[in-house]
Amino acid sequence: PAYIVDAMAATCKADFKWDRLLYAHPAHFNDKLIGFIAENKKAVKYIDLPVQHISGNMLAKMNRHVSSEQVRKLIGKMRRNIKGLFIRTSIIVGFPGETEKDFEELLEFLREYRFERLGAFAYSREKGTRAYHFPGHLSEVEKTRRLDAVMKLQQEIAFEQNKGLVNSVVDAIVDAVIVAGPPAAGDHSSPSRENAGPPGTELRAGPRRPRLRRRAPLLCLRPRKA
Repeated sequence: PAYIVDAMAATCKADFKWDRLLYAHPAHFNDKLIGFIAENKKAVKYIDLPVQHISGNMLAKMNRHVSSEQVRKLIGKMRRNIKGLFIRTSIIVGFPGETEKDFEELLEFLREYRFERLGAFAYSREKGTRAYHFPGHLSEVEKTRRLDAVMKLQQEIAFEQNKGLVNSVVDAIVDAVIVAGPPAAGDHSSPSRENAGPPGTELRAGPRRPRLRRRAPLLCLRPRKA
């Protein structure tokens, strides 16, 4: 929508070093927004574009208001026009009615489009939602199998992507150091995973311009006021 471009244009005039669009539904992304991000130096070339799935069957069941072809064309256009684009996406596996064919189509899509960062979620059945009453719910074992397959593939992709960052120097903001561990007591959120570098990754950073050394993890760059 036009108001998003207007809002970003206004913030880019302020005393900020970076201006990042935090979340962008594929159905709402248009050529004007792509052009603005491509041409404006303050606009961060990092876009969170949650596709959720790629099978036309699943996109319809999820009520995403976008087709598989539209998603593919949008990503292709973004890659062609925005230099240095970094895309993070999220997907859901094990949604009611997801067939093995739907799942294989999703894996092939991930292999082809090679997202720099991806978060995957196993569908969690919740009362009060439309999907709660859908037929074709999968077992927890099958949902976990599919989630594992997605993350194994994505970690391989992310590791290859990260190799291209070795010895590069970038301006970055480190929000926090997160140490993996068991869920906190009372945490009943749906199973989800985010790709990361291989075991033993490390970040050696100075106060302003960290150098990404060998085995460096993927960074999520989030603009803050300078």
